[in-house]
Amino acid sequence: MVYLIAEQLQQFYKCKRFWSTTMCFTGLLYLFILVVPFFLAFVVDDFWLGHKVSFEEPQINFQGDHLLQCFSNNQEYISTSIEMLDKMIGTSLDQKNLIFMFKVTRVDNNSDGLYEFFNIFTQIQFTNVADTTTKAMECSIYFFTTVSLRDKVSIQMQAPLHIRLSRSNTNNQKIHIVGDIQFVQKNPLQASQIIRNNYNYTVPILPPNQDYMGLTDFLKDIQNRNETLRANYIQTYGPSDTNTDTTDLPNQLTANIFLKVPVLTPILYVPTLRENLKLVFQYYVFLFIPIYWLISIIISFSLKNNIFKNTISNNLPLKEQNELK
Repeated sequence: MVYLIAEQLQQFYKCKRFWSTTMCFTGLLYLFILVVPFFLAFVVDDFWLGHKVSFEEPQINFQGDHLLQCFSNNQEYISTSIEMLDKMIGTSLDQKNLIFMFKVTRVDNNSDGLYEFFNIFTQIQFTNVADTTTKAMECSIYFFTTVSLRDKVSIQMQAPLHIRLSRSNTNNQKIHIVGDIQFVQKNPLQASQIIRNNYNYTVPILPPNQDYMGLTDFLKDIQNRNETLRANYIQTYGPSDTNTDTTDLPNQLTANIFLKVPVLTPILYVPTLRENLKLVFQYYVFLFIPIYWLISIIISFSLKNNIFKNTISNNLPLKEQNELK
């Protein structure tokens, strides 16, 4: 026997009235299929928390500018390479008692244009100091850097990186510092492709008729920032290299600093509505399919077993339907 045409038999379940019990029951189940996956998708994605975390390697580089604040024998010494900042904090360009030199070696391991490692050699020399005996020294160095983010949040800013050096009353000491550079923030940032440049300056531009009181106000402005850089490090001591260091060791502070930039830096941000809806839609589809399959089985079982009243018809011609009866 050869089958020329094959047609599938389909059965149709009908209710007599639109507002019947069967119609209400089936309608509620289909509404359940639409609403429940939508609700679960928002719960699973923590939609209502309002912020997310992304991981990115920030682009960091050293500008070559610095602010140096040292204490020795209860005296304060300040030096900076920024002329405007020098005027603001009240130091004199021709009466400085500090000579500060530093050299930055940058390393890009994977040739992606982002520096993953910095080696900073610093040397602080006290001049015009009458007492040449060995002194306890403590210095705070602010290296001015540039920072860029380009993934979820676009940022272009300048941030001072603070390193604190200290030496006891011991001769021939060289400081070794090993740590990493972290991007820190107080509050989430708004996700946007528009570049955020709120802190893209070395010295803040003040409104007219407003002047800084000195170094304290400048440092307070740095601390009040929402986002900045912070160095986490461990400081150790080792003997100085007498072949390279100068003979004026009592008035000199030398340090070798190794800082790494984490490849995965957490960035806390507020996602856009488009990003939220895109993620929720994916979760919705994954939840909709199994729920639809489960509810379809329940509806089919209730109609086939006539739990709710309904009439059955099929797609056969009327003559064949009468023969089946």
